Amino acid sequence: MKGQFDDTARIVSSGAGLEVTGPAEWEPDESGAVIHVRVKQEQVVATGDSAYTPSSATTWSARLTVHSGTLEPGVADAKARATVSLNDGHTEPYSWPDTVDLVP
Repeated sequence: MKGQFDDTARIVSSGAGLEVTGPAEWEPDESGAVIHVRVKQEQVVATGDSAYTPSSATTWSARLTVHSGTLEPGVADAKARATVSLNDGHTEPYSWPDTVDLVP
């Protein structure tokens, strides 16, 4: 799997949540993944997981919840960690860092 974040993430619930999306490219032996996401803006951290995303999908998405504080429009650090399911029943990890622009 090669995952990325879209350039922007949408602030929801008056800053208490975030919707993130991005493109996904798959290897032939991969069946899908669950993506665990963490976005940090100064001291505010939001985390969440995608639903199981099958390898037939070209994009992934996740809804994140803020644990303390409020997200504001602007730049934030994003990290994703995927548990990729293989066709042979095994899993493998994949992760990527990025920055995203938080928009209302």
